Amino acid sequence: MFHKKQKKPSLQRRVILSSLLTTVLMLVVCTMILLGLIYNVLRRYVQNDLVFVLQQTLLNMNDKTLVADDALLRIGNDNELRMILESPDGISEGNQDKARYLLHSRSGLYWERNISSLSQPFLDMVYLFDRDGDYVSCSYLPYNEKIQDTWDQEYININRRFQSSGRKENTIRARNHINVIRKLYSPDRTYLGTVILGINENTFIEMASPFSSYPGSFWLISDKFDTRLLASLGNPMERSDVAAISSLPNTESIRYELGHTNYMICGRNFSVGLRGIVAVPENYFTSLLFGSVQFYLIITFAFVLIFGIVLLTRATEAFRPLREITDRLQRITPGQHNDRLPEYRFWEYNTISASCNALMDRIEHLINDVYEKKLLVMDSEMRYLQAQMDPHFMYNVLNTIALNAKIDGNEEVYRMTSNFMGLTQARLSRGGNPFVSLEQELQYVNFYLEIQQSRFEGKILPSIQVPQELYQAKIPKLALEMLVENAVKHGVEPMYGPGHVTITASLQGKDLLLTVEDDGVGFADYDGQVPLPLPHGDPEPGHNRIAINTTHLLIRHHYGDAYGLEIVTHQGQGTRVQMKVPYEKWKDEAEYV
Repeated sequence: MFHKKQKKPSLQRRVILSSLLTTVLMLVVCTMILLGLIYNVLRRYVQNDLVFVLQQTLLNMNDKTLVADDALLRIGNDNELRMILESPDGISEGNQDKARYLLHSRSGLYWERNISSLSQPFLDMVYLFDRDGDYVSCSYLPYNEKIQDTWDQEYININRRFQSSGRKENTIRARNHINVIRKLYSPDRTYLGTVILGINENTFIEMASPFSSYPGSFWLISDKFDTRLLASLGNPMERSDVAAISSLPNTESIRYELGHTNYMICGRNFSVGLRGIVAVPENYFTSLLFGSVQFYLIITFAFVLIFGIVLLTRATEAFRPLREITDRLQRITPGQHNDRLPEYRFWEYNTISASCNALMDRIEHLINDVYEKKLLVMDSEMRYLQAQMDPHFMYNVLNTIALNAKIDGNEEVYRMTSNFMGLTQARLSRGGNPFVSLEQELQYVNFYLEIQQSRFEGKILPSIQVPQELYQAKIPKLALEMLVENAVKHGVEPMYGPGHVTITASLQGKDLLLTVEDDGVGFADYDGQVPLPLPHGDPEPGHNRIAINTTHLLIRHHYGDAYGLEIVTHQGQGTRVQMKVPYEKWKDEAEYV
């Protein structure tokens, strides 16, 4: 019986939680390592992809600026335009139409290279000034006279400021145009005039649109003097930042910090003295990567969750037999020990179950053994109480009868009385050793047989075949006599005619075999081997089977289950009872006092 003195932690819960946490932790660690590898691979991939987009944007811008550069070369190398500019009249009224025609054809405003994907011109207008300030112009779209006058006045002012600056080239922004200004010279380096190319800034905005949707990204267009000409909204770059990036090779990208944000920046020097810079914040890489690995994170979390549930279920199922074994063991109480554990499919649990069942069987056997011993003791005590009379009184009476018979010369009465007195003395004696020598036991057998022969003259034919060297063997007192008495009373007496009772003794290894065999009627309800102990009851009149069961159980209780009685009977042919005990030499009775 189990007594709960204090609550103990559950092994099942601890093992399940430990296994679950360890497995989940290992899965999480392995998953984090895997995601880290995926993150690094994807980071390089995304970074290279974004850098490619940035560089491709700059390359597209550079391709367009080549249109302006080619226009400058064509205009500056055109001999007819040069002749007009070198003439004393320059671009006078007589030369304006021709100069305008030549400027229009050499600028390539309607060429396919000049048109963007949205059908916008890259070069929108071109102005050519001579040394005296006279000019001609051409534009992609025709304007009305008022608008054209406004444009003309704007560009006349631009030319004046440029001439006063003393520079040979310049780039300024005016009226949604990035204006590239260059002086024209003759082969002998004589100043001829100035050409101004008006670049439509919307084309730059269009070309920057592929990455303009990236959060936090920006771009700008600057001149060779690091002056910002055109930039996206929210551009954080100062002139010093532009100058710092200007030295960057066209094919490289750098990590640059603006404010408190790190950017991946690419820059490229364009034709006609322009420079483009595009940038994407590094945290955008993280957002892209998270978007890329988000699916894997969800799958991993779902896998870990499912695996945890499966592991918990399997572990709980695996420990269910242990819980069942514990519950059944707790139900074992005094008098309630017949519960048996079932078989389990797991070897460990099945071993525990078999061991517990074997232990319960052993306990039940021991309990029954003790109970039967107690019954035998009670039976012996009852028999003793029933036979409680003064042995000395019986001895004196029997002795008186024997003496009187001897005096009267009645030898038969004297012999019967003496034999009965010896047998009664052996049965009523309660003290001393419960064992006797085989020689003494045979004397008790002779007492009984002589009495019975006197009663049934000629009916009982005894035969004792015991080697003399076995006379000193130790056997339980009156055990052999009870077997002889049982053979005479239940085997020979009921039969017609005389019957034989044979007593033999032999050694079998270290064991002594005593056999009592008769040719009487045999057992009424058995034929062959008789199982012991015999069931209680009264299948035959006057045969309660107590003597056989008592003798068998006393031998087994004293020597063990390997010893006892063995009975073989055949109806109408007789019975053979064999008693098996360990062979021991008889010692003097004084040694047991």
